[in-house]
Amino acid sequence: MYRVYVENVGGPDALDTILDALTRSGIDGATVYDAVGVDNGERERSFVIETTGPDAAGPMAQRRAVYNFAERLKRIFEQRAVLVVETADVATFV
Repeated sequence: MYRVYVENVGGPDALDTILDALTRSGIDGATVYDAVGVDNGERERSFVIETTGPDAAGPMAQRRAVYNFAERLKRIFEQRAVLVVETADVATFV
C-alpha cells in the first residue's frame, strides 16, 4: 500500500488533474482524500492518495508506477517535494 501526499495548489481542477495523472501513470485504482497539512507552521490544503499501484503489475512495477505518479504530480503542481509512504498494510477485497 502506498500513500502519496501533495499540496493542493491546483485550484478547482486539482482533483481532475490528479485523476488524470493516475490514469497516465497506469494506476487503475486509488482513493483520494482532501486534507489539511502543516508545513513550517503554516496550514496548507493537501491531497492524500492511497493506492496499491497497477492491479496487473508485480511488486516492482507497482512501486515504479507509484513513484512515476508522484514525480508527475511534483512537476504538474510545481512542488519542491511530494511525499510517498510505503506501508506493510495488508489490504484484502472481500
